[in-house]
Amino acid sequence: MLSFDNHPAHRILENSCPLYHTRVSPRAEEFAETAGPNKRISKSSVSTMAFPSPSSIPPRICFPLVAILSTITSCEQEPIAPAPNFVKAQWTLQAPLPTGEPLRDVWGSSGSDVFGVGDQGVIIHYDGTSWREMDSGTDVDLLGVWGRSPTDVYAAGRGGDEDDGKLLHFDGHGWSPVAIGSDAYIRDVWGDDTGEIFVAGDLIFRFDGADWSVVETPPESMNAVWGSSANDVFVVGDLGTILRYDGQNWEPLDSGTNKDLRGIWGDGPNNVYAVGDGTIIYYDGENWSPMASFTPRGLRSVWGNTLGEVYAVGSGGTLGRYNGSQWEYVNSGTQFTLNGIWGDANGEMFIVGHLGKILHNDGSGWEPMSSGSGGIDLYSVWGTSPENIVAVGDAGVIYRYDGTLWREEQIVPKVGLLGVWGTGENIIFAVGDWGAIFRYNGSRWNWMSSPVDEQLWSLWGSGPKNVYAVGDSSRILRFNGVSWSVVPHDFDFTMWDIWGTSSTDVYIVGSQGTIIHYDGKAWRRMESGTDKILMSIWGQSADAIFAVGELGAIRFFDGSSWKPMTGAGFRNLTSVWGSSFGNVFAGSFEGDIFHFDGVLWTPMFVDEKTNFRSIWGSSANDVHAVGDWGRVLHFDGD
Repeated sequence: MLSFDNHPAHRILENSCPLYHTRVSPRAEEFAETAGPNKRISKSSVSTMAFPSPSSIPPRICFPLVAILSTITSCEQEPIAPAPNFVKAQWTLQAPLPTGEPLRDVWGSSGSDVFGVGDQGVIIHYDGTSWREMDSGTDVDLLGVWGRSPTDVYAAGRGGDEDDGKLLHFDGHGWSPVAIGSDAYIRDVWGDDTGEIFVAGDLIFRFDGADWSVVETPPESMNAVWGSSANDVFVVGDLGTILRYDGQNWEPLDSGTNKDLRGIWGDGPNNVYAVGDGTIIYYDGENWSPMASFTPRGLRSVWGNTLGEVYAVGSGGTLGRYNGSQWEYVNSGTQFTLNGIWGDANGEMFIVGHLGKILHNDGSGWEPMSSGSGGIDLYSVWGTSPENIVAVGDAGVIYRYDGTLWREEQIVPKVGLLGVWGTGENIIFAVGDWGAIFRYNGSRWNWMSSPVDEQLWSLWGSGPKNVYAVGDSSRILRFNGVSWSVVPHDFDFTMWDIWGTSSTDVYIVGSQGTIIHYDGKAWRRMESGTDKILMSIWGQSADAIFAVGELGAIRFFDGSSWKPMTGAGFRNLTSVWGSSFGNVFAGSFEGDIFHFDGVLWTPMFVDEKTNFRSIWGSSANDVHAVGDWGRVLHFDGD
């Protein structure tokens, strides 16, 4: 399988400018947890990913770079004229919202006053109607949040190369740092109504209403803190460590486990629950004892309501409920790791997790509140209407847009998805790693038998019984309505995209500027006039077709020959789509989107740039572009 680093857009870019050799990847851990064995980004403690040098790439991957290296003499870009009547906010971020950063904890004073905290200093607030991001004043990872009232809230976390701790306070107007007298790594915060506050981490801190002090040096790193009062506080941590404070001293308790404990909650000193790596334990006031768990997966947080129900969340979308007699599995609707849970006295509950995931339950079931998920690269987008759009990407993610939110529809295990196309709402195909092919039947995605194991990048068809898929090793596959088979031909090039007007008018573009055409009888090479990689093709009709690729390559077919077009500078164009000849969009790996009005290609304003992979629209006033980190941008025609 080719790695992320070998995606065509990356291959193009790799040797053009040194600044693209390193890419910040704060979400490597989240990729590792969700992607499975063939993840494109492996689990790592480092925060950067270095792209491979040309010498480290196998010859099969290197050959497209030869033309690039011989063409580029510097990192200077061809000047691009600003768009006429340049209007700000042409393309706006649609997902992930409210954030794509991993969320680590959640707390609120009520169902209309909820705070979520996460990586890179992210703090989001829910006012009963919508979530909005707050200015935390820091970029440290925030791991715990707790408050006494809407105007007295604390967030605890870590940051910097040395994992220095940081405590923030919200007074109802803004967040400001709190000096606790140490830069030790901290993970959680809790307090009572009398004014006392406890912070847990590598050390345990206490605020007595006037001053902060270190009150205990635990034997292990501590991960969570909770108490029934200022004189009854529990702290749990690694290797099953539990300490209890009685108002005078900290005493170790026998947890009965050596597994790391991540979360703790109770409704009194004699009814306390702790969860961790594959374990749930219960304290009855005298002893801790194990409970029969509903899952072998690691659990991150636990919380209970006034109805006697207790909930636990964890890795892989794990959600469980204790009904007073046993733990039972609950379908969360996601496979992304869930890190924190909290609810109000009325039973309204909130869960936050990796990649900005937010779930909400108002008593009628769990529903997503976040749109999309950050961190997972999206490679292709296609739809049937403004209320039915599908995007696919790394780690087998499939998202569907219903006109309001991008929702996680399904995750196909162990495979990355690179292309999506269909004939209607109930017949959709997706292709990807290892020759994988999936078909949506109106209710779920099912794996189809594939005759190849090479990467498949794109697909298109004239109908449900005539679908083509193309990819590495010059592979062309055809589906006849029953099975997929390899189409024989005499060409040798990597095929990046396919498009056509009918079953007797089909085009494939790829490496070395290659374009081939099928007329219903045979595949024939067309003269493209370029040796640059062509990565995407779209047309209005048989005499109005656009192909785009590396270093600003744009080719237009007027029905008789392919002609060059200019306007994108040296930008590496990865996708093209239009609603008509005078309304065509092209996205680039550098984060630019260009528009063709029938005369000129000009750049558009992009609210938040990303490495764009695919563009599709339902009309001239409803266009979506998808790319890295789960970014989805939308153009509404204004």
